[in-house]
Amino acid sequence: MKHLIFITLFLSLVFSSLAQNNDAKYNQYDSQGRRQGIWYSYFKDGGMRYQGQFVDDKPVGVFYYYFPKGGLRAEIVHEAGENTSKATFYFENKKVSSEGFYVNQERHGLWRFYSEQGYLVSDNYYHNGQNHGVWKTYFPSGRLAESKIWHYGKKEGEWKRFYENGQVNVSAQYKNDMLHGKFEVFLSNGRRSIIGYYIENLPHGKWHYYTHKSEKQKELIYDNGKLIEEIIFIEVEESLEPIRPGDKPFNEDEIMRQIKFY
Repeated sequence: MKHLIFITLFLSLVFSSLAQNNDAKYNQYDSQGRRQGIWYSYFKDGGMRYQGQFVDDKPVGVFYYYFPKGGLRAEIVHEAGENTSKATFYFENKKVSSEGFYVNQERHGLWRFYSEQGYLVSDNYYHNGQNHGVWKTYFPSGRLAESKIWHYGKKEGEWKRFYENGQVNVSAQYKNDMLHGKFEVFLSNGRRSIIGYYIENLPHGKWHYYTHKSEKQKELIYDNGKLIEEIIFIEVEESLEPIRPGDKPFNEDEIMRQIKFY
């Protein structure tokens, strides 16, 4: 009996010592205050926030991030010796919400965003965290819904919206992040319904409006955004006004999901 008690106490001490040694391997700083080795971070309620490994305070290998209620939120793969990371984010239903690369913790290159149902919502390009390149948005069917060009954080060049049947809905030009130049709106059958011009985000000159039968409905004359004259040719119930800057078919704020790193 004494031998059994002794063995039990001995094993308890051994396992306790091992547990303490294992605990000592996590969440460690070196003499310079840099994070080293395996790290775990937790939410206030005790749920795991992330787990990963550091070398000289830099993340290496795979980091896993979790939702407050549990479940994988993101998987970030850090390339050794580089400031590049491949990221995959998830919805709580486990479907991929977005994927792309970070360089110096900034989005860089192609990022793809998906719906909770799994279809591709948009292809967006970045350069060091800034919107840069052609951005494309898609209908659930996969057909192109919108295309626009960014140049280092500002909209520049051609902007087009489409109907799901492939016909152009809106065709316009941006210059230095402002609508500038010809602006056209079309019906789903391809007939033009509005044509006018913008100068630095302000409608300017003659704007022509047409009915669904291509008959001229009215003409508006603007001077740097101020309506000077309105000429009605055909009375109609619907109100046709220039589409203002910022109108868009998808809420990009909802699409652009953010996450704070370690």
